[in-house]
Amino acid sequence: MTNPSAGAGGPWAVPGVPVVPLEPVVPVEAMAPRLPLLDCLSDSCRAPLQTPAPCSSRPPIHGRLPRMSDPTPLLEVIAVDADDARAAVAGGADRLELVSEMRYAGFAPSVEAFEAIRAAVTVPLRVMIRRREGFSAGGVQGVAELVHTAEALRRAGAEEFVLGWLDPDGTVDLEAVRAVLDALGGAKWTFHKAIDATNQRDAVYDAVRTLPGLDTVLSSGGFPASGDGVDVLRAESERERGLGGPRILVGGGLAQEALPSLRAAGLDAFHVGTAVRADGTWDSPVEAEKVAEWRKLLG
Repeated sequence: MTNPSAGAGGPWAVPGVPVVPLEPVVPVEAMAPRLPLLDCLSDSCRAPLQTPAPCSSRPPIHGRLPRMSDPTPLLEVIAVDADDARAAVAGGADRLELVSEMRYAGFAPSVEAFEAIRAAVTVPLRVMIRRREGFSAGGVQGVAELVHTAEALRRAGAEEFVLGWLDPDGTVDLEAVRAVLDALGGAKWTFHKAIDATNQRDAVYDAVRTLPGLDTVLSSGGFPASGDGVDVLRAESERERGLGGPRILVGGGLAQEALPSLRAAGLDAFHVGTAVRADGTWDSPVEAEKVAEWRKLLG
């Protein structure tokens, strides 16, 4: 990974794809007051990471935790606030992915949003670590901001995460990924849909398979609609099981009509967003009834 200093957007810029502008590189220690998403900037916030309280010590709010021995397929729902979270869990979601903005496929939530959702539900929360469109980490400045974001959310009690970046050649940006993983201290995480933005899928799996904490890869098989990627997803899932690799979480253009073929292919984890929202758009809230339909179909 190199510092993208030549040309607007650097070598990671893609024509026609919006890029969140970044300010000139500044020392990491001077960045704290410059990041509006993160208000966790007190001296106590900068103290060494503390082990988050176990779920058993949190209020007994509605929700069920998936068990390793549970044959029921995993259902993960995207949530942007506490209302989304409560509706998703009421409908039967096993886990939530937390984001702040879905115009560009999801950015990191604020510490305050995470804390509000954590107080509202007890299911596992996978928190997005992402600050720009596309799957470039953003060079030296971008990586520093990602690490800052990860540290603040970890201190706030986040235990699981979603992340993943690519170099210009389509391989994993291991420098960026490892920098963020160092801040997460071995927490569980999902490699994001960056894998669907490259034609080097096998190389991506080889690069991330043994990274600390990785247990999931979110993918549609490289197709706009997950149902069209069933053959790719089947092959990758079987291979990863044999290698002790990550679980495949099917997501991206996922429709209920595709579930029978995906389940028959051995896939057992599913990720939904607009499919469970009132108007089928990001501008409408999650509806418990729609989540319940997916839960019923999955068992």
